[in-house]
Amino acid sequence: FPSHDKSTLVKAQPTLLPETSSTLGMLGGNTILVNPRPWGENSNSNPTKMRTKVQLLPNYQKLDKALRAVGYSFETAVADLLDNSIDAQAQNIRIRFVIDSEKYLSLAILDDGKGMNEARLRSAMTYGADEDKEIGRLGKFGLGLKLASLSQAKSLLVVTSDNGRDLHGMAWAEEGVSRGFECEILDPEECKLVAYNCFPRFPFKKHSWTLVLLEKLWRVGEGLGDPDAKAQELLESLKKHLGLVFHR
Repeated sequence: FPSHDKSTLVKAQPTLLPETSSTLGMLGGNTILVNPRPWGENSNSNPTKMRTKVQLLPNYQKLDKALRAVGYSFETAVADLLDNSIDAQAQNIRIRFVIDSEKYLSLAILDDGKGMNEARLRSAMTYGADEDKEIGRLGKFGLGLKLASLSQAKSLLVVTSDNGRDLHGMAWAEEGVSRGFECEILDPEECKLVAYNCFPRFPFKKHSWTLVLLEKLWRVGEGLGDPDAKAQELLESLKKHLGLVFHR
């Protein structure tokens, strides 16, 4: 407050607010004295008892854009996904770039961890699912897989098996969140096709595994003149970053 002659200061009158009644008074210099009186003193009613409730659903299209704008770099997003594989007790992890007919890059991550049954996969693909509270990252809020993947790719596909016989697959397609959180279920034949297109020669003999496909990398793999060269560049960058993150 600028300096004033003390004779110009006027003590404010008590003001009744919806929640509290406060007396504001000016002391010397620029100090303001606030004396709150909570509800219950000189009052026989509580306004919170008169409140009504309304459910405000989000704008799904804007929410989709906001979720995709989470500040992951390509390397940190991949490292977060590899953390999931390690949490699933994977001993081996394969990373491969896939180039489609439109010269889009996609990224496939395959591990030989515990795999998932249908219920576990649904939980993993649910935003805000009740995940392990001991995980010290976004995964403990049930967000890591989805945010890491869709911050980089237009679609996320997961195919998995926990017994070598039953295949389960689900996908967050490009417009899934903006359509009101619609997640797609893959039938067993499509699960086989996705796995074959990513890894024609399946590298594991174990019965349990999980494949995570980041389809159409819009941040780093869109509209490339030479997708092969870009894939090699990203692989080198990943090697350096993952070597630092997972150094033992």
